[in-house]
Amino acid sequence: MLLTRNAIIFAAINGLSSVIFLTKLNDLVVSRNFDQIAPWAIGYGLIWALSGAILGSTDKARSYRGNVDFQYTAICSLIGILTLWVSKLVLPAIMPIGYATLFLMTLAIIAATAAQYFVANRHPKGIDKKEAFK
Repeated sequence: MLLTRNAIIFAAINGLSSVIFLTKLNDLVVSRNFDQIAPWAIGYGLIWALSGAILGSTDKARSYRGNVDFQYTAICSLIGILTLWVSKLVLPAIMPIGYATLFLMTLAIIAATAAQYFVANRHPKGIDKKEAFK
């Protein structure tokens, strides 16, 4: 899957924000500053939401034949899976779950992404077959 320019920027912004947030979250958990977690989590969520809304709505991939929306879904899923595994391996204070649970979470993300892929491809660009061939 060839990524659009905006999708690459989206991946870079949210990959970097994930590294920063997870590092800060680990520091807050280790130092027991639990009251400061919520503002950081809200800011992290806002970065994802705003970058997705802005970059997704302004993505001018007119010549792209694939599903642009799915690019963003796949990027979110990939960053989510990488975040889970890196947190477990590098920052154990914020990921105190077992490997079996982590594996099941990874499978759930992959299954949800695959389901979105198949649903999105049945109705490209929000048009179903009845509307397309009226």
